[in-house]
Amino acid sequence: MSRHDRAFVVTREYLISLLRAWQQDKINTAEFYETIEMIFSNYTKLLDWENGGEDSVTRDVIAHLEMLDLDFIIQEDIESIIEFLNTPIGKIEEGAKKFEQYKPNTSHEERIKKFNGQYPYIKVE
Repeated sequence: MSRHDRAFVVTREYLISLLRAWQQDKINTAEFYETIEMIFSNYTKLLDWENGGEDSVTRDVIAHLEMLDLDFIIQEDIESIIEFLNTPIGKIEEGAKKFEQYKPNTSHEERIKKFNGQYPYIKVE
């Protein structure tokens, strides 16, 4: 059995449901992060490839969330991520540009102060 025979499908809708579960405290930050790590480290099939298989909102979001521990991504950021996941197929450039302009209420420094070293967040000296 090849690696591709064991692939599982990850959809935008699945990621939205996972984000909503985290937002509603049905899963905690550690459980959310560990699930994203599992998705990131295993072969996944994505259904939203654009531009001849070059771009995927799903791939971009998974890669973004995989950095949760280093970037101190918190529940406050969920709505902007879901908005990006709701980008229509064919509009990835516009969706990415809007997502990059997202400005959270809580600064990175405040997040570090609050979550520094609390799993899954890294310890910043």
